[in-house]
Amino acid sequence: MKIYQLKKIKWFMTSLALIPLAMSTHAKTASPVNKSNLTHSKHFRFSELDELAENEKVSYLTHKNGSLNPDSSHNDAKLLGNSIEFEVYQTSESKISHTIFESGAGVCNGFGSNYGVEITDSRTYYIDKPKNEYYASITGATAYSKMDINNMQYAPIFNIQDQDLAKNVQAQEREKGKELAEKNIKKSIKMLQNVICK
Repeated sequence: MKIYQLKKIKWFMTSLALIPLAMSTHAKTASPVNKSNLTHSKHFRFSELDELAENEKVSYLTHKNGSLNPDSSHNDAKLLGNSIEFEVYQTSESKISHTIFESGAGVCNGFGSNYGVEITDSRTYYIDKPKNEYYASITGATAYSKMDINNMQYAPIFNIQDQDLAKNVQAQEREKGKELAEKNIKKSIKMLQNVICK
């Protein structure tokens, strides 16, 4: 088995274990719930998931430099682009995402060359927050500035008690889940192109 695949499996298990913790932490720090922004359990729709970014908070982190803000600082963007690994957290009332960008050549150097950048993305979409019910996706891929996405791997996770709702969400996931995961990877690539490595 390739080292790349072993790393993805290790990352998958770590992300799976951290999802409930991330949800618990966000629940303690989030602002008062705006019910209009939540994906209500009675009408969960994959087509609505891209619309859940309202009031979303974004944090960029590196192990060496801590929290950075590339949106307002060119130097911060340069530090992120030159790093071997950095993480992006996005949180809202209805979603938590955690994306890792990694390249031994440096993120922007890897992105602009044949080395590529490994993107590992985990997202949790709340279906019923008080009941800790959610749909989550874990996706890994290698991204390049001038080549197509490669080595994409995707896995869904469900924590839904209501059996009818679970079947409904799983049916939607089979139809739209991988498409949504690929769209999220492409958003991460666009962020590299337009913010970090421009």
